[in-house]
Amino acid sequence: MRFKLENNIKRIEKYVFYLLIFLIPSNLAKHWPQLWSYIHGILIDYLIPSLYLTDILILSLLIFWLLRLKPKIINIKPSLFLKKINFKNNWVYLLAFLLLFYSCFKALNPPVALYKLLKIFEFTFFILYIKYNPSIKKDINNITKALSFSIIFQSLLSLAQWLKQGSIFSYLFLGEQPYNLSTLGIKKISFLGQLKAPPLGTTPHPNMLAGFLVVSLSLIILFQKKSLLKKLSLLLGIIALSLTFSLPAYLAFLSFLFLIFKLKLKKFYPGLSLLFLVLLYLSFSKFSDPSSISKRLKLTEIGLKMGLSSPITGVGLNNFIPRMEEFGIIEANYRFLQPVHNIFLLILSETGLAGLILFFKALNLKKTKSLYLPLGLILFLGLFDHYFFTLQQGLLTLSLILGISLSKNSKK
Repeated sequence: MRFKLENNIKRIEKYVFYLLIFLIPSNLAKHWPQLWSYIHGILIDYLIPSLYLTDILILSLLIFWLLRLKPKIINIKPSLFLKKINFKNNWVYLLAFLLLFYSCFKALNPPVALYKLLKIFEFTFFILYIKYNPSIKKDINNITKALSFSIIFQSLLSLAQWLKQGSIFSYLFLGEQPYNLSTLGIKKISFLGQLKAPPLGTTPHPNMLAGFLVVSLSLIILFQKKSLLKKLSLLLGIIALSLTFSLPAYLAFLSFLFLIFKLKLKKFYPGLSLLFLVLLYLSFSKFSDPSSISKRLKLTEIGLKMGLSSPITGVGLNNFIPRMEEFGIIEANYRFLQPVHNIFLLILSETGLAGLILFFKALNLKKTKSLYLPLGLILFLGLFDHYFFTLQQGLLTLSLILGISLSKNSKK
């Protein structure tokens, strides 16, 4: 009876994990705006404490994991536990974590810093869950299947949004952002002489959708076995990617396809590659927005000044926006309050060298092996945007890649 119960729990845990993978792009959450979520009377999304649907699924995995580890935790000796931590080899991590914790309290806005630190702990657990889960190490084909279903769903929704030029359902539908062409702050592009809004799927921004698609498509191409599901997800995913009008994502995916061909890692898909190139050509009638480039350059300047002002511990997690106007003002017809569009500079400015060391240690670049291409895509996209460090969907995507790379190289 007990054995049957344990098997049922394992089965439920497995379903929860794959549901989480499918829902990576979901933006559905309960938000609790606080006084410290406002800057100059403007409510800032990045500073609002939120409980996402995917947070609940991660918490469920934590409970399942603790239930499995309970007998081992009870019987473990304190001396053996301290020996396993191995302070001698991990002193860099410990020191960096202490400095990171200290920076939260010295920040201009400590509550948002501590909230961000809590999110980092959450996704660190998710990485470790994947790393130390024996079944996941052998299950990357099933992970890519879950991603395939997610891509198909997001792509069909994106196509419908593109045709309607607005949202299809509502926010309660997995967090689909309500929008239309006249929505304030929505991204707009020039397409065949008309103003158009790129689709969002269930993510908060077209660039986030593009980042998710690029990384997921790379995993599917590298690891999923040949099937109709694979072909359909690649076809629809490439069409949806082309409609995001995200130039860095375009460049990242083309580079990935080129490397696949050059290194002969997997079968090259000439038909899909040609389709992507044609759609890219048709969709990009205007490659860049001069005002967007000037804002990004100014944000980079602000980020450099901020990083140099506190090079060891930074200004505090999630405190880039609260502090940015001390280092420069971005000229616009509205108050422009955004993180710097570069995750390395953002991490440096918010957490200093301590946080940057932790980040590169976590990447474990020497041991990524077969995951170096998907991870490379994230690092490349991170040069042009911040969503892999600031948005729930980006953090989940990054954590998934890190977890898989560590599990494939950890001892069994």
